[in-house]
Amino acid sequence: MDTPHDLIFDYANNLYIVDTHNERIQRFLVNEYTAVTLAGNGTTGTSPYQFNKPFDISLDPNENLYVSDGFNSRLQFFHKGNLSGTTVLGNENGKMI
Repeated sequence: MDTPHDLIFDYANNLYIVDTHNERIQRFLVNEYTAVTLAGNGTTGTSPYQFNKPFDISLDPNENLYVSDGFNSRLQFFHKGNLSGTTVLGNENGKMI
């Protein structure tokens, strides 16, 4: 972890952490010490699978992720199990949506 910024728990008490400076979202299953990357590829960028300083995270009842991608000025939506996000608010390819 490098500058974890936000964390949440799901219904099964799995831990989700915004790993801000590593540009990714990590999940720790209950009683596990190794994380799984759910979103972001560890490099800074603007593509649907990259972040530029993610800050906050939310999880809906279907375990889909919403991530505020701070320096890209956008909110990204990730369907459960999908490493590529969709911009639902903010900048997409340099344009406000």
